[in-house]
Amino acid sequence: MISSNTGHLAADAVRAAVRIPLLDIREVVVAELRRLGVRRAGVVSTMLTQRRGLYGEALASGGIELLAPEEPEAAEIDEVIFSELIHGGATEGGVATVQRAVDGLTRRGADAVLLACTDLTLLASRLRFDRPLLDTTVLHARAAGLVAVDGSATESPVPGA
Repeated sequence: MISSNTGHLAADAVRAAVRIPLLDIREVVVAELRRLGVRRAGVVSTMLTQRRGLYGEALASGGIELLAPEEPEAAEIDEVIFSELIHGGATEGGVATVQRAVDGLTRRGADAVLLACTDLTLLASRLRFDRPLLDTTVLHARAAGLVAVDGSATESPVPGA
């Protein structure tokens, strides 16, 4: 298991270099989006994760269109991540920045939004969204728990789902 979204940029190389299975965050996320019937997913993450296309191919192979914030908004999200969240907290302004991104993705047609940065977990509970808001870190951790308990991550990693 690689414990971050950005770290998964090297997942294919890791998978090729080791002889043990890799619980890939992309596979967990795609499975959950498909279970929910999502056709268009927005992603809030670092600009590096967006630019390097971490989720693009995986979602496309699952029949899911990916939407991302435009560059100016993505730069504002990076500022929140790297000036607030990596230090353990978020200001009201930081939460408002991420909320605007989530709202913008909704207006553009997202059926669900992925919080695809480990640090975004710190403010996830402060966001409001009338569709599924999926914290990829939490989904991945729950899937890892299922693997640890019974050797599979085929059940939904979302409680009550």
